[in-house]
Amino acid sequence: MNLNLFPKDLLVELDPAGQLCTNTLAIAQAFNKRHTDVLRDVKNIIGALSEIKISELEAIAEENHFIPNLDSERKFALAEYLDEQKKPRPMYRLQRNAFMLLVMGYTGKKALLVKLRFLAAFDTMEELLSERYASYENAFRTLRPRLAIVAEHSELPRAELQQLTGHKSPSSITASRKRCRELGLLN
Repeated sequence: MNLNLFPKDLLVELDPAGQLCTNTLAIAQAFNKRHTDVLRDVKNIIGALSEIKISELEAIAEENHFIPNLDSERKFALAEYLDEQKKPRPMYRLQRNAFMLLVMGYTGKKALLVKLRFLAAFDTMEELLSERYASYENAFRTLRPRLAIVAEHSELPRAELQQLTGHKSPSSITASRKRCRELGLLN
């Protein structure tokens, strides 16, 4: 996936897995903090998350009717960047909830404005991605309607898919399933 589809000033980006995130460098710059201090804050949060007990999660689930996802490895993904001397340095990529956990402790009017900018950036990026995916889906359905049927009804036997798509032979259904797997539409 091309990760350079969106303006750099959005403060958020797509990580290698295609998830929306920001990073500790952007946060440090936006909040006018030293990057080492932001890294320390992230490590403190990760440590605190690891100490949460199952009973505490169950209480949250009972109050809110859902269990919060505390997968800190996914929400706070350790990554690297190259500094001015081209040396690799640590940073973290943070998904929206990780970002919120981190910056809740940053106070003041300027911090509030920065938080609002980041949240607006996440919302803008989600909207842009949604529009882009909708246009891809529309193009796919228009250009490859038979493949779309195979992808949407993958659980059906070949004979039924053959009737739905108008394919003349079962081998073309097999080929369509293979193509859907190659495109990441089927497991």
